[in-house]
Amino acid sequence: MEKQEQVEAAKLDAEVAEKIMGWPKLEIGQMEPLAGYWDRYYYIEVRYEDSRGDWPSKKWSPSTDIKDAFDVVAKMKEREYEEFGVWWVHEDQPGDGWHAWFGYNQKYKANGLTAAEAICNAALTALRSK
Repeated sequence: MEKQEQVEAAKLDAEVAEKIMGWPKLEIGQMEPLAGYWDRYYYIEVRYEDSRGDWPSKKWSPSTDIKDAFDVVAKMKEREYEEFGVWWVHEDQPGDGWHAWFGYNQKYKANGLTAAEAICNAALTALRSK
């Protein structure tokens, strides 16, 4: 991934971290609140409480990593967006390559170059529409 693409992905990841996950932006060295993210320019690093009650920090990129994108899907389900889908758009159809949606009857839709990017775009579309 080129440097400019990394910067653009980090911007999308930061928006998802704040608006979808509810994590505030932290200043470098800031330790409170416990949950949040640090903008490292080419990526973001998040700290959150895991299922064991620990507070790890790690690089998190839901726009490029499908595992992290499914964190977004889980959070959207908590927000009562129960219906979800993602699929590859055939090359003779309009779109960027992947299509994702949230909500009943595919109400909130978006495309992306990857499945992960499409998921993030669709989640943000759903929240912006409220």
